Amino acid sequence: MRSIGLSELSGPEAFDVAFAYELPVPETKLARTGDQAVKHAKKIGYPVALKLVARGVTSLSDVGGVVLGLNTPQEVRRAFFDITTRAARRQPDAYISGCFVQAMGPEDAPECTVRFRQDPQFGPVLEFGLSGPSAEFLGDRSHRLAPLTVQDAQAMVREIQLFPLLQGARGKPPADLKALEDIVLTMSQMADDFPGVAEVELDPVIAGPEGALVTGVRVVLDQSCQSSTTCAR
Repeated sequence: MRSIGLSELSGPEAFDVAFAYELPVPETKLARTGDQAVKHAKKIGYPVALKLVARGVTSLSDVGGVVLGLNTPQEVRRAFFDITTRAARRQPDAYISGCFVQAMGPEDAPECTVRFRQDPQFGPVLEFGLSGPSAEFLGDRSHRLAPLTVQDAQAMVREIQLFPLLQGARGKPPADLKALEDIVLTMSQMADDFPGVAEVELDPVIAGPEGALVTGVRVVLDQSCQSSTTCAR
């Protein structure tokens, strides 16, 4: 349960924050019905991904809320039905808005997490690592206090234990490290601009060979700050 005074933004509202900071987000459309999902997929171009949009769902993977690599209208319509039905069954208290239809990123590219949290003692703390439970369980994350320098961002990306995966493994091309560093620096600026934002998480960030894509966004606001002039610089 979240602390009193915190409010989480998800779905379109969270992506609006990413757009405002010009983070690299793939084309993403909200579909409230299966027919809308098919129309959006046709405009975006196949293959596409479908991702659940619902308040009260903290982990899409826990409710089977993501389906990737959809190539036909039939697959999109079926995936929309499966995702929303499964989520309603597994988490009946959630408010389901529909699904995002999203352009697919590069195949087999590493996925990363970029996050900041407001620490009551130290202020905004930036975090970088590979996405997924294994990296999180191992604690393979780099940390810095905001604001960051370019050198800080470069060090954060390079000092995780799994950095060799970003350099290319088993014949795969290396990730665009500069693109990842730019995202980390943008998050640092966001943390410095808005102390009233308690937490922002970008996950997953697809680290492709020619750029990075922010495909998931979560924003937590500190509601106790909303009436205070100290919450925005």
